[in-house]
Amino acid sequence: MSLIDFHQIYRSRTGADIISSESFSYLGGVCVKEVILRRNQICIIQGGSISRMKYKNCLQKLDVSRNNIYGDAQTAFEIFKLSALKILDFSKQEPTALGPYSKIENESFNSEDSKYSLSYSVVLPPSLERLYASGLSIRSTPLANVNFKFGSHVVYVDVNWTPFSNCDGVITG
Repeated sequence: MSLIDFHQIYRSRTGADIISSESFSYLGGVCVKEVILRRNQICIIQGGSISRMKYKNCLQKLDVSRNNIYGDAQTAFEIFKLSALKILDFSKQEPTALGPYSKIENESFNSEDSKYSLSYSVVLPPSLERLYASGLSIRSTPLANVNFKFGSHVVYVDVNWTPFSNCDGVITG
């Protein structure tokens, strides 16, 4: 199959949608090239979801942009299992009042905070070419040091309109 488009089919309760690993196993039971889950008020994609996909080697484009995703970091750690993924779009995440970051005020770190630079290693799908992470609703922080693993095919990373208080971080990989 070429495309499964589930964009904008959310329920009326804001930020209430959780995609379970069981749902992803149904989705992954079809060899599909592109899945669009854009603008559905998804707040969590449950950890283990990608692992349960039978045909994860078929998916080339995953669009989860314009949701409210704030939870279950395990999913981010298993994204590399999507071995054929070329395009990942998780831009414009806008966590709602239901999310754990709702009590964080939108304030910048001061210069004392920026000397404690954060570092992350991110394992990317081996065929990823484009990563869209623009317009994320996060507190203004310094750009962290990021080391992308298996990012040899990446030609485009978009983080515009994401509020970094400075861009002193180093991106490698």
